[in-house]
Amino acid sequence: MLAAQCPAALNRRQTAASGQTREKSRIGFSSLLLAELTRTRASAAWIELLNAAGVPSGRPGQAEGRNPPILLDVRSMAGCGPMRPTHCTRKITCVFTANWNKALLTTVPTPRRLVIFGASNIVSDLFDCALANGLVPATVVLHLAESAGERDLPLAARIAALNGLCAPPLVETLEAFHPAADELYILGPTTPTRENLAAELERRFALRYHTLIHPSAYVSPLARLGEGVFIGANSVIAPGAHLDDHVFVNRGVTIGHDTHVGSYSRIQPGAALGGLSRIGRGVTIAIGATVLERLLVGDGAFIGAGAVVTEDVPGKTLVTGNPAKFKKQLT
Repeated sequence: MLAAQCPAALNRRQTAASGQTREKSRIGFSSLLLAELTRTRASAAWIELLNAAGVPSGRPGQAEGRNPPILLDVRSMAGCGPMRPTHCTRKITCVFTANWNKALLTTVPTPRRLVIFGASNIVSDLFDCALANGLVPATVVLHLAESAGERDLPLAARIAALNGLCAPPLVETLEAFHPAADELYILGPTTPTRENLAAELERRFALRYHTLIHPSAYVSPLARLGEGVFIGANSVIAPGAHLDDHVFVNRGVTIGHDTHVGSYSRIQPGAALGGLSRIGRGVTIAIGATVLERLLVGDGAFIGAGAVVTEDVPGKTLVTGNPAKFKKQLT
């Protein structure tokens, strides 16, 4: 709990009319107030501002703390005095006591809002990771019409699975989207075409992207991660590893020491990359594949599921098997 002195102006009000003051003292001013602050500095001075906004007093004889809660949205309270700045929105619970000189404050973090651009079968992993990090999956922005295949799960079903966990995210088109304060952004699709989506978002909004890491993953403090990187549950990113922007690392992946993974590459569940390797831009390493150490994988290459790569892979080629062999050239 944090104690704060009410502004002097309130004390002057208290002494202005002694009869009213005695009555107010009996009332106790026991109203419970919830005030939402948005990344601003605030202090006890905001108590007077809230009172001016119409905080009701209690009724004579009403027990302390029995008044119903009131929700007040305070959008701008800059300049109200010093308070330790926070990285997220805070809800301030203010309990007015019989003594106008003090108010008891408690702070509860308000979850940040995650906006996902584009929908795919991987969006449930993004929902899961957001919730595990205390984020709210607030919006899914569609840049293309949804085209679910016969065995795909539609976006509506994935959103329905959130029932009971959080409010359903808003689904809107890219044309209708407008950035807002305190939002976090990440790309939804994992296919190489997501680079085109990122380019369009850059042209329209010049956004900065959130790096989303599941709490059960381990990322060495000596590793480097670019913007928009996703790291799924139980993955391990070793010291010296470098993941460029928008790399997608799915569940249970191991990336060895000093390995560099290029932008827009995706590493699917259970894959393992040895140390001191260099993975190009837009590479896919499929489920359960292994890339041995000190290898080069060219831009746009595709390593098939379960493949064991023992030698360098040229760009734009598909390799499969154990040991991995050339299958075809990709366009």
